[in-house]
Amino acid sequence: MVDLDPFLYISPGLRDRKMEICESFQKGECPKGLYVIRQNPETGLPEAIESAELSKPYYAARHIHAVGITEDYDTALRYLANAALEHFDI
Repeated sequence: MVDLDPFLYISPGLRDRKMEICESFQKGECPKGLYVIRQNPETGLPEAIESAELSKPYYAARHIHAVGITEDYDTALRYLANAALEHFDI
């Protein structure tokens, strides 16, 4: 199950599809070709997962708290880099 954060980050390339994407996740569907940024429950830090991976048994058996959704891996990495800078106050 994917739980969407109230302050969900949506990358600029997906902003016009935000409602469609959120509704898909709320219905239990995993839109393909996106990257979900989740908060890792063990470390508390964000990590990027390709949306197709969410249907695999490992993730399907876990609660996923999504803090962001991006259209490509580069955008996901930029989000993670900014989160690291804020978390570690570099």
